[in-house]
Amino acid sequence: MSSQALPRLPEAHLGSVSRVRLERCPQLKCFDGDPATGYELTLPLDPDGEIDALALSRTPSQWQVRRFEKDHDDRIGSIGRDPLGAWMVHYGDGHPARSDGFAGSVRFRANNIINVIEGTEVWAYRVAAVARI
Repeated sequence: MSSQALPRLPEAHLGSVSRVRLERCPQLKCFDGDPATGYELTLPLDPDGEIDALALSRTPSQWQVRRFEKDHDDRIGSIGRDPLGAWMVHYGDGHPARSDGFAGSVRFRANNIINVIEGTEVWAYRVAAVARI
């Protein structure tokens, strides 16, 4: 092997901790939308607004999802990847088994529309706010 030094690989960039608020958009089943129904996610985001999978995998218990809905108790869950790469929220709150899902590459940027699979239905949510914490 030559004595020439190998190029140095860039250090992994850990995402910045962010709080994301999603609010239900107007759609066929909910004409006016519903800002009182949505999600608040606390997770690491990369500079493009995507979930930083490396940072999330290093400390998975640190990140959480809160599902809120008017006249219902909040549900707190954790987020992880399913075998096909989608992001899944699993709730451990004693309610019947339920998980909500996001596409594998979602950009959480203000006013973007995000589709969320809730059980057997798909709902559109608007990214109402993204704040670094």
